[in-house]
Amino acid sequence: KLPIEPDSIERMNVHVFDSNLNELWTNDISLPFTMTDYLQKSILLDNDGSVFLLCQKFFTKRLYRNARLVRHDSFENILFKFPKESKDGAKLVLSIPNKSLTDISIFLPQTGGVLCSGYYCEKNSYGVVVGSFVFVIDREKLQIDSQGLSPFIESFNNQYMTQASDSPVFDVSPSCAVHLGDGQVLIFSEQSRDYTTSYAYFMHGDHISTTAENHIHNDIFVRRISSRDSVNWLSRIPKRQYSEGYLNLFTGYVVSVIDGVTHLLFNDSENNIAIDPWEDVAQFEVEGEHATLMWVAVDSVGRVYREPLVQPGSLEFAVQPALCIAMPDGRVMLYASRKKEYRFGLVTFD
Repeated sequence: KLPIEPDSIERMNVHVFDSNLNELWTNDISLPFTMTDYLQKSILLDNDGSVFLLCQKFFTKRLYRNARLVRHDSFENILFKFPKESKDGAKLVLSIPNKSLTDISIFLPQTGGVLCSGYYCEKNSYGVVVGSFVFVIDREKLQIDSQGLSPFIESFNNQYMTQASDSPVFDVSPSCAVHLGDGQVLIFSEQSRDYTTSYAYFMHGDHISTTAENHIHNDIFVRRISSRDSVNWLSRIPKRQYSEGYLNLFTGYVVSVIDGVTHLLFNDSENNIAIDPWEDVAQFEVEGEHATLMWVAVDSVGRVYREPLVQPGSLEFAVQPALCIAMPDGRVMLYASRKKEYRFGLVTFD
C-alpha cells in the first residue's frame, strides 16, 4: 500500500513478476473509497497480468471496526478487476436477490471463468447461514455468466451452521483450496475462533493478573464446486481442538489430494475413530494413551472415511499440522516435536 492521509482514497502499488522474478509491469491502483469504508479480503493475479481484488464495502464507517459482529446486510461484496498497466478498473457487485452473501472466496482456474463461492443467508436473518453458492464470472467482461445455489439439509444447518444469539461467533472462512482441473475446485473451511481471557487474583497480599490466548479449531467443511455453476457436494469432518498458548501449534490439519481423493491428517483422540456424524465429539489429545494422528479420506462424491494413522497412545512426538507440507507427488512431510526434540516423517497414501 502507498502512504495515505486519513479519509483519503485508498491506493496501492502493484508489481508483477514472472517465474524468474523479472518485473513484468508495475502500476498504481486507486480504489473508489477510503480505507475506513472497506475490508480487503483477497487479491489474485491472472496469467495475463490482470489483478482481481475482492473487498467488503461497508455502508457506514463505524461498522468497519467490528466487521465480524455486524449483520451480513450491512456491507456489500465487490470484485474489482485491474487490467495490465491500466489505472481504470472494472467493478462487479456480488449479490443474489433476497440473499446476503458471506465468507466469499474467489479462484482462477487455468481456463474458463473466475469461480466465486461462499455461503448465503436470507435477508435480515442476522447471519443464519442456509446454503452455499457459486458464481462463474466472465474474466474479460467481469459479469456473472451463471450461478448455482445449494441449500443445506435441515439437520446439517440446524446443528452446524445456525448461530444462537448467545453463542460465540465462529469463523468458517475458507482456509485453503485445491484445483482439480476442468474447473473443479475443493474448498476447505474450518470452524475456528480465537479469543483472550484475563484473570486477576490476590496471593499473599499481591495483586496478580494473567492473560491467556485461547484457540478453537473444530469441524472441517469440504465443498466441491464446479465451473458448471454447481456446488457438487459439501461434507463435514468432525473434530474438536481447544488449546491455550503454545498448544495451538498442534491444532489444525494438513491436506493432500490424489486422484480425486482428499486425504486429511490432524491430531485427535481414539474416542473419535468410529464416531457417528451427529454425536458428540471428544476433545483432541496430543499425548497420553488416547492420543492419535487421525487420517480422514473424502472420496470423489463426498463420502467420508476415517481411521487412526498410528495406534492410539503410541505417539512419542506430537505433529504440528501448520508446519507439515503436502508435496507435489501427493505425499505429506510431517513435522513433529516433543520439548526441544523434533522429528520429520513422510506419509504415502495408497
